Amino acid sequence: MANIPKRIIQFCHNPDHAPERILKAAETTRHNLSEYDYILADDELAKKVIKENWGENLYSWYCLNQIPASRADIARLVLVHHYGGIYVDLSMQMRNSFDDYLDEDIILLKRDDFSQYQDNPQSAHFTNSIIGAPKGSPFLEALIAKIKLNFYLSRFNYDVINCTGPGVINQLLKDVSGKFFPCPVSFKKANKNLFDYVRVKGFSNSWTEQQKEGIIPKGKNTHTRIRKYADYQRIRKDMSDGELHVHIGWPKVGSTSIQDFFKDNSNRNGFYYPQAGRPNNVRAHHQLVKHKFQGPVANAFINEIKGHRQVVISSEQISVDMLNDDFLESLQAFAIRCGRKLTLYVYLKNVFDFIESAYAQCLRTDLYGIVPGDYTGNIDDFVRDSLSGPLSHLVQYGRCLEKLSAVFGEESLCIRNLEKDVENKDVLSDFLKCIGYPAMRNNSARMKRSNVSLSTVEKAVILELNRLGYSREEKADTIKSLSSEQLKNNNRQGKLLCDAINLDPNKDFLARIKKLCREVCDSNNVSPVDRSLYNFNRRMKANCTYDELMGESYIKNLLSSSS
Repeated sequence: MANIPKRIIQFCHNPDHAPERILKAAETTRHNLSEYDYILADDELAKKVIKENWGENLYSWYCLNQIPASRADIARLVLVHHYGGIYVDLSMQMRNSFDDYLDEDIILLKRDDFSQYQDNPQSAHFTNSIIGAPKGSPFLEALIAKIKLNFYLSRFNYDVINCTGPGVINQLLKDVSGKFFPCPVSFKKANKNLFDYVRVKGFSNSWTEQQKEGIIPKGKNTHTRIRKYADYQRIRKDMSDGELHVHIGWPKVGSTSIQDFFKDNSNRNGFYYPQAGRPNNVRAHHQLVKHKFQGPVANAFINEIKGHRQVVISSEQISVDMLNDDFLESLQAFAIRCGRKLTLYVYLKNVFDFIESAYAQCLRTDLYGIVPGDYTGNIDDFVRDSLSGPLSHLVQYGRCLEKLSAVFGEESLCIRNLEKDVENKDVLSDFLKCIGYPAMRNNSARMKRSNVSLSTVEKAVILELNRLGYSREEKADTIKSLSSEQLKNNNRQGKLLCDAINLDPNKDFLARIKKLCREVCDSNNVSPVDRSLYNFNRRMKANCTYDELMGESYIKNLLSSSS
């Protein structure tokens, strides 16, 4: 870190209205430290620095702040960060220079003059009356980020010390013990040697009464929003010693394998899978998501992860709810409260494969309400219904990725393409590798086989059973009782509809399936989408991106006709 420059920074909201005794002390400081550059900043300079360097949120909060002492807390931090140097309260009239401290990274005044610290002066708290640091100090960035977080979460609005004042400094040093090492300036030794302490009645401590009305007036803080989680991400890297890995799905893309693994290995190899948000040890954190990362469930989660560096959350419900009003903003605020570097992991499969998987799931039971459960339509109906329904974003990947990027920033996203990025389409092994989980032998062998895909015959049978009004239990019992021979000879099963079946020309039962379907419809009646899925061979799928797939005319026309 560069040396602290020989520059004294002091702050007065409006020097034209400051007490004469204070202005005289400032002039004496300037005279006694004539070899130092000197800045007496006011509100206008502070606003200019904030607006140009810290964005509209902090600028708005500064302007709304109705307590001068609290604004001064913010001003000193942004000014020292911007210019580099040593901030000195106007109540301190300097006698001597800071030359002995200029090689330090951080200078802070320690209030060891208080009686409670007589036996242990090293335990005395720091104050913000003297703050020295080079330009661009990471320590000051972290302090400013913590103040922004307090405003964003409306914390300590009636407590100046802990919202913007010395409490922020002492809490940060406690939170990241061992990260920053301030050089203490002993108040007991410095008073009458380094400076003279100047007090003006009614000038220094008026904030104690003012804070009872609130730092930000009630109802005035509702419009401010953090535009991007990335604004905090770099600071959070310095402030925290842990990471928050949030797996958001997609549905039908290996989520169950990840969740089952961490359910069985919830606190191994340095990675923690919290119980809060998944009651009764269920596999996914759906409860946390359904509460929008707020309330008692979120509080319990945050308390539970204390002491754990690497924390994992998994719930494909996040991808389902992500476009709901304020949902991602709630996730954003929750991630900030967790105080860890956030990464969101998104696994996407070829959109046609997703449609097939989602359709099969909706035949069997339900898929988050993308279409009505125990679905009775063919796959063409399914595509149309899903695209016109409330969860249409699940088949419109680009729309979702744009929203995630806008809220969290691209650097917070890890997007994995099942066909291109994931070896052997093993989502669990890929996720473990992405988060830095220690290598294990035969990861895939350790994972439970979940959500086994339906065969083409099973899809057709279940569709017919749905149309006959079978319950889910009756459907399951019927499927268990059937064999390929029964399917071949049972006339009732001859009513299976061809548009429910994605035929594979390499399978021996192709001729049998066609024969079964012939009683109800000719093979030429296969729906356009079904025929396209059948003809679109797997090798071509693996070599195409999502955008290229969307360029196919039959899907393009279908999307346009559904919009």
